Amino acid sequence: LQYSSSFDADADADADEPQPPPKKKPIVIEATYDSRSIRLNGAPSLFLGGSIHPVRTTKSTWSDALDEAVSNGLNLITVYVFWSYHQPTRTGGYDWSLPPGGNIDPEDEDEDARWELADAIEAASCRGLFVHIRMGPYECAEYNYGGIPEWVPLISNRDGSPMRMRRWDDAWMEVMSHWVGNVTQYLTTKELWSEQGGPIIMGQIENELGGEGGRSTYMSAD
Repeated sequence: LQYSSSFDADADADADEPQPPPKKKPIVIEATYDSRSIRLNGAPSLFLGGSIHPVRTTKSTWSDALDEAVSNGLNLITVYVFWSYHQPTRTGGYDWSLPPGGNIDPEDEDEDARWELADAIEAASCRGLFVHIRMGPYECAEYNYGGIPEWVPLISNRDGSPMRMRRWDDAWMEVMSHWVGNVTQYLTTKELWSEQGGPIIMGQIENELGGEGGRSTYMSAD
């Protein structure tokens, strides 16, 4: 009788190592609305929400705030995305990172405190919170220019006339549309919308906008 066996030490060692849990399949939710309610997968839904501004927190205080939200019975968080924070200069591109907090070594790329907008939204999702995203361009929130970058009103129209912000104005519509489009694309790439399995069920454009001075035309534009 012959007996032979093969032993792979590396494989056996790997088997003893704790394995990460299998990645859960995202739950896709269809968010719609009618004259009476917001509906998730067709069912009228009630939301108790609170607003938090990621750019005014650190990674640890954001987690604490979300935990408090859950413990107080909230099921939705409104997340403000401040344009001026993520695009402080016109030519510098977009930076989706958020305040790290603490004494962070700029050379340390593995620092746990580093995070970005997508991390903030995913942290809410991990706690079972839905997200209402407010992408500006104007937020108010007692933030400088309401979140509009200081360089924006310096842009003129092609005929040399000054920009009229938050109106149907060519210069404003062009720069504002570019910002909103990039925020939307970022969130889509990160698969954070509810139809992608993410927690975002609502997106909001503008805030505290009256109908005077052509603003109603601006908001009704396609």
